[in-house]
Amino acid sequence: MYKLSVITPDGKAFDGLVDWLSTLGVEGSLGILSRHVPMLTLTKKSVLTIRQNDIESYFVTGSGILEVGANHDVVFLTDQALPAKNRAEAQEKLGLIKRNEFCDSTK
Repeated sequence: MYKLSVITPDGKAFDGLVDWLSTLGVEGSLGILSRHVPMLTLTKKSVLTIRQNDIESYFVTGSGILEVGANHDVVFLTDQALPAKNRAEAQEKLGLIKRNEFCDSTK
């Protein structure tokens, strides 16, 4: 497990220990497991999937920067991170965001 912090301009959308994550980088799909080598990459609007103790959580994220630090913790800076109940809802929200039709009713 490693610590993941997902940070938006509004604050932390997620901060906790995870087993792995997957998202979309500018060069393709990206998966981060425990003890991943340090790296820095740009991300695209996509679905961020997080697994904690065999439970998956989903966020729809905007473009951003993902860093795996020397201590193997991960910081994901993104312009938005909207929680979704399941993968289908996340994909639906992502489609709306890509078409600029999504309005976050929680704000």
